[in-house]
Amino acid sequence: LRRPLTFLVLTLAVALPSPAQRSPAEPWHLQGALGLTLSKTTQTSLLPVPGPVSSANYENAAGDLRLSLDGYWQDPQFLPFSLDFEGEHGSKKVDVGGFRDNLLNWGVNTTFLPGRTLPLRFFYHKSQLGARGDTFGQNADNSTLGVDWSLRQARLPRLDVGYTRFTNDIRLVTSLFDTNYRQGHAYASAEDTWRQWEWGVGFDNYNNRSNLAGQNAVPSDF
Repeated sequence: LRRPLTFLVLTLAVALPSPAQRSPAEPWHLQGALGLTLSKTTQTSLLPVPGPVSSANYENAAGDLRLSLDGYWQDPQFLPFSLDFEGEHGSKKVDVGGFRDNLLNWGVNTTFLPGRTLPLRFFYHKSQLGARGDTFGQNADNSTLGVDWSLRQARLPRLDVGYTRFTNDIRLVTSLFDTNYRQGHAYASAEDTWRQWEWGVGFDNYNNRSNLAGQNAVPSDF
């Protein structure tokens, strides 16, 4: 039977001030947050246990930073955009070992002429994760890239044409195996209403590719 003896958690959050409303004359709008978490837990047995160890300790420390930027170039109806960033670092430790992890996320989203007949949207997102401990390690990268073109004309069918690419790369520090995955998606669609009948047609093309490379690092007698 084990029960916690001590437990300490410290949390700090700081947010950048932002006005409730932004006037059209302000081309930039930045928001942010900073967080910090510290904790420590000690557990001990209420009953005698064999061996020299009668308690266990667990420590955790993590911090994160988040930023978001919204704005436009020249005019809100010409090229509005948004940028996002998130970074996190953590460390966990127990009596028998520990590990550290890092996380980075960032992305951009913009639309050219959003209020016109032919808006063109572009977006990109990148995510990186790294974790390393006493007996393992791994890095992973994910990214998404997309372009979307639309036609919005009152007397014409609604048209959408675009392409999205997704990638995933995983690398093991211990050199066991590295894997990567790629997927491309091209699509086109049209829809409209004719004499109270709704119709739509679409086309989708997927292209997938995956690789597994590396060598087995586990010792063997064969």
